[in-house]
Order: sequence, then C-alpha cells, then structure tokens
Amino acid sequence: MDAVRSIFEPELLARLRRENILADTVSGFRMRFADGASVWALFHQTGPAQDEEQTWEWDWQHTQMAVELPSAVRTPGPITAVSTLPVMDPIGEQHLQPFIPPLSMLAREGASWPRTKRSALELKDYLSILPRFQHLFPKNERPHQEAGFKFAAKAGDLSEANGELHQHHGDDLSQSSRVLPEYLPSGWKQIVDLLSWVESCKDDSVCVIDEPERHLHPLLQRALIAELAVLSSRKRLQLIIATHSPSFLNHRAWGRDVAVFHLLGGHIVREPDITAILDQLGCVASDLCQSNGVVWVEGPSDRIYINAFLRAWRSQRAPHKSPLIENVHFSYAFFDGSCLVHFSGLTSPSSSSFNGDDAALLEQVGDGTEQQPEDLIQLLRLNRNAAICIDCDNDFAIDDFGSLIASNTLGRTKLRVSTELAGTGMDPIHITDGYTMECYVAEVMPRGFLQVSAGRVAVGGSKVQFALRFSRLSDSVIATCFERHPGLCNFVRKLDSAIEQWNG
Repeated sequence: MDAVRSIFEPELLARLRRENILADTVSGFRMRFADGASVWALFHQTGPAQDEEQTWEWDWQHTQMAVELPSAVRTPGPITAVSTLPVMDPIGEQHLQPFIPPLSMLAREGASWPRTKRSALELKDYLSILPRFQHLFPKNERPHQEAGFKFAAKAGDLSEANGELHQHHGDDLSQSSRVLPEYLPSGWKQIVDLLSWVESCKDDSVCVIDEPERHLHPLLQRALIAELAVLSSRKRLQLIIATHSPSFLNHRAWGRDVAVFHLLGGHIVREPDITAILDQLGCVASDLCQSNGVVWVEGPSDRIYINAFLRAWRSQRAPHKSPLIENVHFSYAFFDGSCLVHFSGLTSPSSSSFNGDDAALLEQVGDGTEQQPEDLIQLLRLNRNAAICIDCDNDFAIDDFGSLIASNTLGRTKLRVSTELAGTGMDPIHITDGYTMECYVAEVMPRGFLQVSAGRVAVGGSKVQFALRFSRLSDSVIATCFERHPGLCNFVRKLDSAIEQWNG
C-alpha cells in the first residue's frame, strides 16, 4: 500500500526501506501501468560486505529510483534518481528531493485514506451523504394519533436548522431533534469521512484505502461498497483497498471487475479463489453466517429462469433500482421433486403435519416409512429468509373456487410444505400455474420447445440449455411473460420485494 502511495507521497519511501538490511541484500518494488509507464525503487546498504567494523557508511542506505514514462511519450530512456537515506537519523526533505521530479513527470494523480491531515467534516457532508443510507437508520415508528394528517417528513429524514444537523424520529414526525455530529456512531462518521474524501479526489486518480470496514455493521459495509462502486465508475478511479472483510472481498458485491491480491512468501500474488483468501484470514463458515436469503427451486433450469425474470423485472418495472445479484443479495438451493417429502416448513418438528401420505411417498420412492417429523429438514432453520417455487406437474386439480387440490401423494406433500411455510409468515410461496416453469415461457421459445404426451409436459431437449437460451433474450421480451401470466407476475413482484427486504 505504501509503495503505491509513494508515487504521489514521496515521503513514504522512508517507510519502505528496512532499517537493518544485510549487506548482500537488496529490497525494492516495481509497478507497471496500463499505458506502459512504470516506476521502480531499490534500497541497499552502502557499506561493503566485508566491513566487519561497520564504519560510518553503514549509517546510510543507498536508494535508487527509475521512472519510465508512458509509451506515447518519447524519452531516450528511464528517468533516474539517486539518494542516500539516513538509517537512524530523521529523513528530511533534502534526502527525498531527488525523487520528486521524476515522480512528478509520471503525472499520476492519487490520494490515500485515512487522510494524513484530517479536517473537520462540514454540515453539508453529513446532509449529502447520510441520506443515501437512510434505509438503514433505526425507524422507531409508531402509529400517529393525528387522524387524516400527513407529515411531510419521514422517519430518519435529515435537515439543517440554525446551522445544525437535525433528524426526524419515527415516533414524533411533527418535530425534529438536534443531532450533534460528534455524538454520531463511529461507523456513520467514518462513512461520511470516506465518501466525502472519495468525492474530493480528482478524476482518474489512484485511491488507496486502508481497512474501510472498521466500525461498520455488515449491512453498512455492503451499502458502502455499492456507493464506492458507483463513485469509482463515475470518476474513473482505481481503488486499491486493504481489507480483512469478506464483504469487501466478494467481487460480486462490486458489480465490476475486481482483482484480489495477498502476500504469500514475500510475494504479492493474485488469488482467483476467494475461499483461499478466507482461509488465510481465519474465516470459517460459521463466521460468514449465511446468505441474505435462499430461493428454493426444484432444479438448475428453474434458477436460470428466475434470474432472468428478476433481471427483466428490475429493468422493465423498476429501472430506478440496482440489479439483484445472485450470491450477493440471495442464493439458491435445490430440493428436486419428490425429495420435498424430507423437508418441513416449520421451525418446530413436533408441530409438523407430516402424515401417512408422506410416509406413503417415502415408501414409493424407496426410502422406507421409518421417518418421523423430527427427522425432517427444516427449511427455515437453514435460512430464516426464504422463498420457494414448486412445480405443479400433474399433482393438483382445481376446485370450483379456483383453489388447488392435491390429486396424489406428492401433491399432498407439496401442499403440506407450502402450508407450513405460509403459517410462519414466509412469502413468496409459488406453485406454478402450468406443469413446470417452462410453461411460462413457451410463447417466446422456438416451435417444439414443449412436447405434451399422456398429460405430461416435457422439454424437447436439454432443459438447462433452453433456459440459458431464454435468459439471453432481451429484458423487454422476457417481460412479456409477466403480461401473459399474472401468477408469474405476482410471484416475481413478491420475490423482488422479499429479496430487497432481506438485504435491509
């Protein structure tokens, strides 16, 4: 980090050298830029290796630097600089002065955070930045007694009054309360300081950020990542971040290309496998807790369809919202047809409605009849935030009132699980209107996509390959499925809303 910072803060070269270095050892660094420019520096002792008496020369370190300008700039060769840095005595500006001209010719803008010279934050910084995180503020709302009166302010709204910061609390929207910035939580103050600093950085800068996750709740870390991603894209910034946070290491959270590096045996190594980094950080699965929410589906093709539906929903119905990202905002789990008999939608096994129909199904699929309610896998214990999509298949009929009636043992198991989940307040729970998810997309797929035989509907080819083909259609075409199938539209709308709630 200090090597990168030294490009625009030459005084940090003093930090990079090793105070006591072997006479036959050289330390240093080299950095290359996309435009062909590069910079390198070397540090080594000035005393000879055989100098057992260690004369005065050992009090100095010989330092060399070379700067190669971008390939578009023609120069006869690298621009070099040489100086000696005192080992024990303070390093003054005169020692670093030879390195400043070549670094300035490199013409690289950059800055580092935390700031070396921190100035007091201004009121406008709080008013412009904190509202972006208002959805994470404590709401402490309660019903208001003034019947028919609508307040202009919402819970958490910030404003300026008499040159001071004020906030409206949810339990009394008729007035605001003064909030002294120095009394704000450390995390909120840090976010304001960091984002105001990033906004002040010049466009096309290299920005070095050291451990931005300090003092921050995981939800707040993810919200900060989203803000940093937007700012860095708009200002064309290159962010170099030192972190120990799994949230910051998750490249999907950034929505853009991210390279993860770590130090291995004295060398900086690019690590494509995030699990290796987490192992080195000492993280175990229980530290990471769980996904923000799980969408249970029968198989891989359902996952592909639902991802396409969610993408099209945001694009066509909620374009002001950011896309939902799998494995960042939610994850999938598969239950695969008749395996659903092994699951319960309740958190207490003793209250499960597991019955003779389920036992009969177990016997039918060859799993015996010894399973008891306490043996069931409890969906909500795996993740308390969940949604489920179940294929209708030929397992249901419709009564005179439009309600589903199970027509076989598997249908009764599907109804049992969905009823148990509904009893916990979980939503959405969806049983497809047609035979499978594929029935929602038949109109926009090639002729022969679905084949009907003896009341069963089958895909005329690989289900996954057809699902991938559907996912590559434009969002506007995919969105026509919502208009043709109100049940699908209602499910995707509820799922989009649920995932948003899971993520705070």
